[in-house]
Amino acid sequence: MVRRVTVRPIALTSVALVVVPLALAVPAVAEDSPTTLQGITLVDTRPGMPGGYTELRLSVELSDPDGLPDVLTNFETQDYPVGYADVRSSTPTRPPDLHRTALYWDRLDRTGGTSTSGTWTGTAAVTSVSTGTITMTKIVVTDQTDATTTVPVPDGPAVEVSGPASLPWAYEVLNAPVKVVTGSERWTPSLRLVRRDDGTPVASAFSAATPSGIVDTPYWIWSTTIVTPQFLAEYPSVFPLRSSSTGLLTLPTYGVSETHFVGSLAGWGSGARRYYTVAANGRLEPPVKWQARADFSTSRGDVVMTGNAWPAPSVHAAANPTIHLQRLVGRTWRTEASSRVRANGRFTVVWDAPPSSGYWVRAYKPGGVAGHAVSVGTIGPATWVTP
Repeated sequence: MVRRVTVRPIALTSVALVVVPLALAVPAVAEDSPTTLQGITLVDTRPGMPGGYTELRLSVELSDPDGLPDVLTNFETQDYPVGYADVRSSTPTRPPDLHRTALYWDRLDRTGGTSTSGTWTGTAAVTSVSTGTITMTKIVVTDQTDATTTVPVPDGPAVEVSGPASLPWAYEVLNAPVKVVTGSERWTPSLRLVRRDDGTPVASAFSAATPSGIVDTPYWIWSTTIVTPQFLAEYPSVFPLRSSSTGLLTLPTYGVSETHFVGSLAGWGSGARRYYTVAANGRLEPPVKWQARADFSTSRGDVVMTGNAWPAPSVHAAANPTIHLQRLVGRTWRTEASSRVRANGRFTVVWDAPPSSGYWVRAYKPGGVAGHAVSVGTIGPATWVTP
């Protein structure tokens, strides 16, 4: 059975429009009355994105002599949404290519009036990848005779969507710090997916990590406004991972110096009208345990600390290559001189010590955070030296 789709002339009250035929539509077999757009509004229902997301409510006032369904959705007959909007990013998120260029509404429900003259309303959820100016561009409506009308919306309503730069969910790395010496070490990331606002675990989230071919270069996912259940069913290997009831995600095993990404989707709506949008993403970096071996000597009143630290920056760029020489003052260790671990892992720290019968000194190699990289420090044993 072939379903008839009629592409009809387009009407918008008080605005001159151009007919835009649909690529999949067949020629109309009979003159039909067009759907007319009488009014349209767009509202940000959660300004500031509390919890990391907001919902944009779209309301359209439509009239059609043939009558329109109580639920407007083109996915029953055609593979395209009802409402379309452009996204002009104003505050890029991290990494810089995390942004969207379009936003869609795939379902509008009648909330007032009649089937021939009424109001239809729906919401679309957006996260920080959609911050900026969101402007309605067109409406596509299929009436009760299966005739489809495309209604461009020149100078359509727009909202400025702002919120936190971070996505609503985050990953906690549960792995113990990895000791890296040669750079050939491997690790198996163990993550917990949590809500950023209150830290509660997120269960059963569709997730992906490299080498699936999708999140290696995140632009495809991040610029796709929605991921439909149909896509997930047709391409199960794209998002093969699910977080457990406690938010746990166990990923493939990687080399410690390899670059990999992970991403998770949040679902909105229910049943056939459910869709997904990016709610978490991250670059996978193992937490690194700094190791250091230091020797102390004196020269012309100076205390000199030399040694090696692992990983050498030329082998693996662990966060924070600074190393400190500390001395014991009472019960407190105080930093007296500092330097940086060189590319080959060697370090030299010189302290111009005041005259004394001697000092207790030690090496302190702190950890740190640099972008996605996290390191954990180490402390050497106390050593007595006499300047």
